[in-house]
Amino acid sequence: MKEMLKELTVKNQRILELFKETEKYDLGVGQTLRYRNCNESTYPECGERATSETYLKDMIAAQDPGHITHGVNFIFGETPGAEYFLKNLKEIINFDQYYTSGYVPHGFVGWHSDGDTGGWYLMITYCTGDQGFFRYYERDKDSIVSLNDKPGWAVRTVELKKDYNNMFWHCALSHQPRYTFLMLFNDYDKFLVAQEAVENL
Repeated sequence: MKEMLKELTVKNQRILELFKETEKYDLGVGQTLRYRNCNESTYPECGERATSETYLKDMIAAQDPGHITHGVNFIFGETPGAEYFLKNLKEIINFDQYYTSGYVPHGFVGWHSDGDTGGWYLMITYCTGDQGFFRYYERDKDSIVSLNDKPGWAVRTVELKKDYNNMFWHCALSHQPRYTFLMLFNDYDKFLVAQEAVENL
C-alpha cells in the first residue's frame, strides 16, 4: 500500500539557505493565540486529551468529518520572516496555496483530517526543540504513528483525501515554539515537480 506520509531529505541548496535565513527572523512576532474550545488555564490538559487515541477513536466513531474542534495555535504568515520565506519558496516550488500554524509552549491542534481541503501537502516545520510531536492514523493498520520533533527543519509530504474512509487523520502538540508552513498543490504532477525540486541539488 502506498505510504500515507513521506519524509523528504532536502538537498536543494537554495532551500537550505532559505532555512538558515528564515531562522534569523522572529516568526512569532505579533502572534494572537486562537483558542478552539479551550481556555488559557486549561489548554495544556486539553491538548493532551485532544491528541490522544481515545479522542481520535471517538471522532471516527461519531463519523466526524475531520474539522479541528480543539486547538491552541496562531497564524504567522504575515510576519516579516514568514513573508520572506514564502516569497522565496514560491520561486523554487510553485505551490497553489499556503497555510501557517504556530505553537507556543503546550500549543496544539487536535485530531483532524483536512478532508474538506483535498490535494497534496508539502509540510515544512521548524522546531526550536525536541519536546513535541506530529501524529497520524494508519487506518489499514488501525495504529497511530508518532513522529517526535527534532530541533531544526523537517519536510514531509502527504495526500489529503476527501473520501471519509481514507482521510488523513493527524494532530500535533509542542512544548516549545514550533512553526509549520503547509504548501498545498491542487495538481499531482505539479506536486511531484515540487517534491523533486526539494530532493535534488
